[in-house]
Amino acid sequence: MGKKISRKLLSIVISVVFLAVIVMPGIALSQQREITATYMAAGTYDVVAKELVPEFERLTGIKVKIAAFPWAILREKNMTDLITGTGNYDAMCGSYYLAKVYELFSSLDEYIARDNYGTGMISGLMEKCQRYKRHQIGVPYGSDAYSLLYRTDLLEKAGLGIPRTWEAIIGAAGKMDALYEKEGIDGYVFSAGAIEQLPTLLFAKYNGTFITADNKYYLEPKEGVQAIKKAQQLFKYTPPGVLGLSIDEANAVFLQGKAAIIECWPSFIRAAANDPARSNIVGKWAVLLYPEVGFPWLSMWEMFISTYSKDKDAAWEWINFYTREKNAKYFFTKYGIGSVYTSTYKDPELLKKYGHDFPGILANLRRAKNPPLTGEAQDFMASTISQVLVGELTPEKAVENINVKWATLEVPEPMIEMAEATGLKAKR
Repeated sequence: MGKKISRKLLSIVISVVFLAVIVMPGIALSQQREITATYMAAGTYDVVAKELVPEFERLTGIKVKIAAFPWAILREKNMTDLITGTGNYDAMCGSYYLAKVYELFSSLDEYIARDNYGTGMISGLMEKCQRYKRHQIGVPYGSDAYSLLYRTDLLEKAGLGIPRTWEAIIGAAGKMDALYEKEGIDGYVFSAGAIEQLPTLLFAKYNGTFITADNKYYLEPKEGVQAIKKAQQLFKYTPPGVLGLSIDEANAVFLQGKAAIIECWPSFIRAAANDPARSNIVGKWAVLLYPEVGFPWLSMWEMFISTYSKDKDAAWEWINFYTREKNAKYFFTKYGIGSVYTSTYKDPELLKKYGHDFPGILANLRRAKNPPLTGEAQDFMASTISQVLVGELTPEKAVENINVKWATLEVPEPMIEMAEATGLKAKR
């Protein structure tokens, strides 16, 4: 009897051991939490994400796969995954150009409230994040605002004060262009060969709305023409071949000391401008405040959660970890990623190095906005402004053509909400 019980007990023990050693790991493996997050392949955001994965996995036990793509492919991958309901990607990075698929993103309201998310961020920045039917669907992690960088030494040598209006900026560019022509220095440079960048020439100088009271796209003719004409005036003081300059090429002109003013994304030039090995203007430049007309174009990467994600909680944990304040200073100093937290711009250590940069960029970020335009509407504006710069269209005809095209486009509900929130929709 005792032997039978012992054999039976032994059989049970063997079975338990078998389950523990052979079966249970398989079960655990099948239940492993895992998400995939998309990023733009830029050598910054995606690199940072991959660098943070090991620490996040160690702390949470959640596996993270980073899927990085060039900008145009990223946009296509995100939208296709959402439209088809495939659910390959749990967390996605993007911005306002994804408006046509906003309904396919999850509301983040409960997560934001639960974790008191956004504390310490630049005032008003969370309010500029993307929304759908009044629910916040995106949170920020990388910010930049188009800005004017100027040569402090050239401005002072010319006997000019800091210009505060577009008229004064145009005048300063013209005077410095004339004064320093023999030194091979032009008054102004812009990446006009990167056609997608051209809308900022209007955004920063346009004192009007983009959507009518009855929710149609429309550029106010008088204001639109004036904005384009101001851009034309600045282009009188650009280097030869400016209409073919890429972002990197335009930045190089400024870095080489061959332009007095550049209109650009600071995050694309800041690190090089402070590096003696790459710049002839170290200690000789600063960020100029944009005039109180129009708005600086906001570039703010946001993280979204797909409604098709099978583990939205895990996706949020990753987003919350990736965008935390603790990382902001590190992101900025190592990769040049614009911080969304005020503490970065007030850090005593960083202020010593970036005192010529931070006050201006922070002020521009506070005023910066996303235009309430779909990709199609914005792309048409860009190509039309390009036609003006090459002399194919007058500013008047350009605005007319834009409005004819825009009249055929539907304005997505999220864009209407954005325009209302930012004062870019006309009132009745």
